[in-house]
Amino acid sequence: MCGGKLEIVPCSRVGHIFRLRNPVSFPGGSTNAGSRNNKRLAEVWLDQYKEIFYWYSPGMHEKDAGDLTGRLTLRERLGCKSFSWYLDTVYPDLYVPSLTYLGRGSVSNPVSNLCLDSFGKADHYHTVKAGLYSCHNQGGNQVWIFTDDCRVLQGDFCLEHSGFRNGEPVMAPCKKKTTLQLWKYDTEKKEKSTDCDSALIPLL
Repeated sequence: MCGGKLEIVPCSRVGHIFRLRNPVSFPGGSTNAGSRNNKRLAEVWLDQYKEIFYWYSPGMHEKDAGDLTGRLTLRERLGCKSFSWYLDTVYPDLYVPSLTYLGRGSVSNPVSNLCLDSFGKADHYHTVKAGLYSCHNQGGNQVWIFTDDCRVLQGDFCLEHSGFRNGEPVMAPCKKKTTLQLWKYDTEKKEKSTDCDSALIPLL
């Protein structure tokens, strides 16, 4: 965004020496410092896409990010491009959800009080099953976004209809060209389907 380049070096290795203790202190704890830094990054560099960050971290709206004047001034002085430019030019294959969505929150069964849960196990190398867990109303692995292009996503992973156990949903990296990640919500039956025009298949 500000010049320079990214290099992918095949077969490269990075060594890391773990210290017994950290030589610096973090006011409020390392978790708090990490959250604060994440908010600073979002506010300075992500432009309108920072809203996606807040979807999954709603409590971060109230967190103090400190004075951002220096960082914003640096970005302007360096003539950095927008984050939209980065997505279009550097990472065009990345699926980015629309900033407008049809629903956000848990996918729950009010009778059983079970919620759709990713269990935090999704990664880019394996397809893992989503499942049901007692609704805890704490967000995290039970927060889902129902986008206006018919996807149910969490982070950059989408709920995908699979061949597992009669179509048990799995978590997979969001892809632009697939119908297996398309769902439809019926406001009367409260069900989603595996295709925007197909017969409805309940998730829970």
